[in-house]
Amino acid sequence: MEILDNFKAKYFDFLKKGFDGFKSKYMERLIWVGEKAVVKTAQNQNYSGVIAGIDENGFLILSGKSGRMAIPSGDVVKQRKAG
Repeated sequence: MEILDNFKAKYFDFLKKGFDGFKSKYMERLIWVGEKAVVKTAQNQNYSGVIAGIDENGFLILSGKSGRMAIPSGDVVKQRKAG
């Protein structure tokens, strides 16, 4: 029951504060910030760029040739460094 109680508390906290209440903790655990990556969406679109973080909605921010874009979901693949 401890897990469910913890989840319930965090869920109600989320309902009160929104994603902003969790964003800093999420960013601490976000891997590959500053790394080149490709994101493939469910619509088979590929976006490439550097992972810049997340926005206030929890969307992944990717900085690419056409600027910064917010991607709501997709498969993220880190690009290997040449050499």
